[in-house]
Amino acid sequence: MGDSVALDAAIDVWLPLLGQCQRDPVYLMTLGQMLIRQGRYLEASDHLERALLFNPTLKEARVDYAIALAGAGDIPSALAMVADLLADPDLPPHLRASLMHQRTALAEAGAPAWQTRVVATTRIGHDSNLSGAPNLGSLTLTIAGQPVLLPLDEAYQARGGAYARADLQLEARHHNSDGSQWNLLASLRTRRSPAVPNTGTQTADLVLERSHYSSLLDTPHAAGYYASASGGLLQAQAGTRYQALGAGLGWGVLWRDGWIQDCQTRMGAEAQQRQHQTNAVLSGLYLGLAAVISCERSSGVQWLVSLRSGRDAARSSERPGGGQQQNSLRFAGYLPLAPWASAEARTLPWDVLRHGGLLLDVEASHYRDATGYSPLLQNGALRILRRNTARLEYQLSVAKTLQWTLGAEWVQQRSSLDLFRLQSHGPYTALRVSW
Repeated sequence: MGDSVALDAAIDVWLPLLGQCQRDPVYLMTLGQMLIRQGRYLEASDHLERALLFNPTLKEARVDYAIALAGAGDIPSALAMVADLLADPDLPPHLRASLMHQRTALAEAGAPAWQTRVVATTRIGHDSNLSGAPNLGSLTLTIAGQPVLLPLDEAYQARGGAYARADLQLEARHHNSDGSQWNLLASLRTRRSPAVPNTGTQTADLVLERSHYSSLLDTPHAAGYYASASGGLLQAQAGTRYQALGAGLGWGVLWRDGWIQDCQTRMGAEAQQRQHQTNAVLSGLYLGLAAVISCERSSGVQWLVSLRSGRDAARSSERPGGGQQQNSLRFAGYLPLAPWASAEARTLPWDVLRHGGLLLDVEASHYRDATGYSPLLQNGALRILRRNTARLEYQLSVAKTLQWTLGAEWVQQRSSLDLFRLQSHGPYTALRVSW
């Protein structure tokens, strides 16, 4: 009874100092430990997470964070944290023994229910090319061997304006008792623009994946298979309707030591049936290979590199261009600013901005048709497309479940045929709520 009263009194003294010491990892760790002893696991996990953000080398804080996660009911994350700690060769013997006991206790707790997360985002911005039209004022056609210059109606030219977008996303995860895992991702997105009519779109996507990783002999790493099924639907106000059904199968490795620690590599095959419901001639069947490496450091730094290559086979012999070879290279990375700020730099407005992070997502794609696209366009020349996209965001956590974003995106598509050259760019701001 006396210890409990003393603990309550200590917490009452420490909590008012949070504003002054919220960047002190030792203070945050100690406060988290006291909250764990009081059974306030959710609060403890928040403070311990911040402690690790400022000093990822605090092994004791990482152990306490695993305890807090388990106490809050997030058994899978707690087990993952414990596995990472046990893979550390410099872990003190007394902590290793404690963690091995904790891992056994967590494993015996059985498979938890589905872990879910819902994210809703509202976004407003400006797009220089809302309809994705070619950046042309006129088009040259080849008729009877002679070039004919035709002006494009304004409705078929690139037009910019403001837009509003709303996204809803569900993420779900389930760990089975045999060590396998289910992941579900479902999303809905709608975009409308009052400036340019008939440029609105609605999309829906669903991805279900099962994976199973087992420890590699005499190593801290784990390897196994993954298999996925996916579906997507796009409906445009202009009348376009597109549907895609896909499947994937491959092999992956979870790296828990060395320079590639906290990373995952995957290699596999992908298949997708692409159905243009408003113009069946354009439908195709895609078969390809994919290689992905993704990393999530304890400092909060995240990055991903993916390489994809495949062929979209035409389902109709009448499809312009026939089959198409498709290749893409993508890099995405997130950098939290807090660990990179010095104490001298903690002045307004930097003191506010440093609580956020930067997201960069760039992709380069190359498409090449098998045959000439149309005899009306440059005497049936082969179509080759080079598409580059980039997105840069500053993300600021306003509250635990609320995030504000300021960003800009850019798209450029070059083509051997003038009709398929386009470019768009524009800034945007968004609010994201998760629960």
